[in-house]
Amino acid sequence: IFVHGSTIHAYLIAIAVVDVDKLRADIDKSNKKFGNFTKISKLSVMEYLCDQNVRRYFLIKLREFGSSKGLSGIEQIRNIHLLEDEFTIEAGLLTPTLKIIRVKLKDKFKDILDEMYREELNLNSTFN
Repeated sequence: IFVHGSTIHAYLIAIAVVDVDKLRADIDKSNKKFGNFTKISKLSVMEYLCDQNVRRYFLIKLREFGSSKGLSGIEQIRNIHLLEDEFTIEAGLLTPTLKIIRVKLKDKFKDILDEMYREELNLNSTFN
């Protein structure tokens, strides 16, 4: 996960690499609690990871985990972009000791980061 903060925004956003099969299984298991994801389950991987309901579900789960570990509201992520492809050394996004290279990630995902700040997911809206 790459967490990003900006001096001109009062909240954090993130880009997370996920196991799509595990995410689909978790959402299918939680279908009753979070609404009907049947249409979403038929999407391609890229469409699935970009779907606002899937991202909102993941973000709610991430925030629940953060709260359980004592994170305050300002320390919590407000928007997320999901990826299937891992950050790698070969792509120049990780050091040989597997630490993220923040500057390169910020440059690579600049447009996505900007869009996430414009969008801000509404966690209180219903899943559709």
